Amino acid sequence: MNLIRLVKAVCARPSIHEIMGPLQVQAFQHDFVPRDPNAKSKRFKYPQVYDPYGPRPPPSDKVVELAERIALYSVV
Repeated sequence: MNLIRLVKAVCARPSIHEIMGPLQVQAFQHDFVPRDPNAKSKRFKYPQVYDPYGPRPPPSDKVVELAERIALYSVV
């Protein structure tokens, strides 16, 4: 009796392939138009003075002191 219930339960449930099959078909449909292979690529021109981050602050005293110490060690 239990074996019959088990077989019915297994056969009644849809398999993973049956569930995921239609979802995968819909997920991989593309709707883009391929670009022209002969088209020239767009060249973006930056202004002569291009500074995206703005002016830099002056280095701190610790950085200047460290740079001077490194310069002294490299001379000797």
